[in-house]
Amino acid sequence: FLSGNTVTNYLKKYQTGGLEDLVSDDYQWSECRLSKVQQRKLAQHLEETLYQTVSSIREHIQVTYNVTYSLQWIAASPASSRFRLQETKGYTGQSR
Repeated sequence: FLSGNTVTNYLKKYQTGGLEDLVSDDYQWSECRLSKVQQRKLAQHLEETLYQTVSSIREHIQVTYNVTYSLQWIAASPASSRFRLQETKGYTGQSR
């Protein structure tokens, strides 16, 4: 899923710099604000805990470590491969 902002940014990048700029990966990650010990604890927690949303992971980090990250940072960070999101089934209100 791509947001409208992402598509707009890709289009602007292509229009100003062509295909070469569009495919370049020059994103600069911000520094992690957790200590190495906190990072290990969080990684272990994320491997053991099933979350339904990235927002709930963000909330866990805020409450546990008093650190706030954007949803985009959490979802796209290299650590995101360590967590699993629970696939939820839609409820239609109809009985089967």
